[in-house]
Amino acid sequence: RTTDFTTMTSKTDEEPGYVLFVTVGTTSFDALVSCVALPSFLHAIRSLGFRRLTVQYGRGAEPTPPLPGQDAPDTPACDAYRFRPSLRHDMEKSDVVLTHGGAGSLMEILGSGGGGPAA
Repeated sequence: RTTDFTTMTSKTDEEPGYVLFVTVGTTSFDALVSCVALPSFLHAIRSLGFRRLTVQYGRGAEPTPPLPGQDAPDTPACDAYRFRPSLRHDMEKSDVVLTHGGAGSLMEILGSGGGGPAA
């Protein structure tokens, strides 16, 4: 399924743009986490209108290269964490969820009522 980002509307009125949440649940998926930290990926999602990227990296390595933080030009504001008691808040605030496809992550996405498209 292809999502047309030009027709999406953001879930938040804080500032224009979309929120992307990347989660690997309790496992590790360093290849996914590393890909979303690449400058080329960050510039690409910013050009699509994403203003924020949150990465939950589970038991794996922290994003490499390190995410640029809040004030890097031409990239979305970024943050990352290993675990939280629940991913529900991040899923509800996101417009798109990118996941490794584990059962726990998918069930939490479905139960949150948030996240818009999931990939």
